[in-house]
Amino acid sequence: MISRQPFQTNEQKQELIAAESERRSYVCFYRELDECIDKCVSWHWHPALEIDYVLEGEIEYQTAEKSILVHTGEMIFVNSNVMHAVVAKDRQPGCKVYAHLFDPAFLGGSYDSILTEKYMIPVIKNRALDLFVLQKQDAAYAPVAENFLNAVELNRKEGFGYEFEIRTEISRMWLTLLKIFQGMPETSAGKNITDLERIKTMIAFIQKHYMEPLTLKKIAVAANISSRECTRCFNRNIRTSPVKYLNEYRVQMAAQMLLQTSETILTVSERCGFSSGGYFGKVFREIMGYTPKEFRTIHVESPDAGR
Repeated sequence: MISRQPFQTNEQKQELIAAESERRSYVCFYRELDECIDKCVSWHWHPALEIDYVLEGEIEYQTAEKSILVHTGEMIFVNSNVMHAVVAKDRQPGCKVYAHLFDPAFLGGSYDSILTEKYMIPVIKNRALDLFVLQKQDAAYAPVAENFLNAVELNRKEGFGYEFEIRTEISRMWLTLLKIFQGMPETSAGKNITDLERIKTMIAFIQKHYMEPLTLKKIAVAANISSRECTRCFNRNIRTSPVKYLNEYRVQMAAQMLLQTSETILTVSERCGFSSGGYFGKVFREIMGYTPKEFRTIHVESPDAGR
């Protein structure tokens, strides 16, 4: 089955996966970034390993340490528990992506198995492998792409025993990637772990309390650091300020409300934490390119409204 479940996270910004997919430790996603507010999947993480194939467009995959542009037909591996965001380059329309997300136990059989310990855990622990791109000229590209797309087709057809065949394709793909990873340095270096945990905590705090009056100090206190260190932490990890991130998240939530409810624009403004309707309109237009009224009118009249 190919899921088109809307992107959702819990209060810790862990991506939520459909219950039936979570039960079998694997899911195949198809996403059109046009269906995401501002053509992006905001900062999040998940324990699952992720391998994506860009079907159309150019998509930026961002982590605390890097930003990688992935072109049509290229593939990218996202490691377990890596905080990342996915953004259409220059917010261009038409970006589409397939993704296989799988728990280590999907291939290893259990968390304490020899297979998991030998072939999964070393990759998960190697933070040099937070993101890894496969381009068409790479020797391993063809077999990995073939396995990837075979698994997509198996999900689409859902023939008898297709789950076993999918696991076989994912296993072959993983084995090819492991051979590449073996030649790469193993390291846990990079961003300070404490720093990464702080940014996760503050992002989770903002996304839980965005509808309330928030100050820089309140955001900083959530991670038990000073306001100055809070600002530095945001700049180091996601290359923006706490206030800008807060406003962007509030606008994303407001856009969803404008599309999915009949609440007045003033009510949406208040429920998303803006101090006044005028300020809401100003910030919304700066980020989305439309006033709240224009945004609702254009998208509600569109066949793709609310997506």
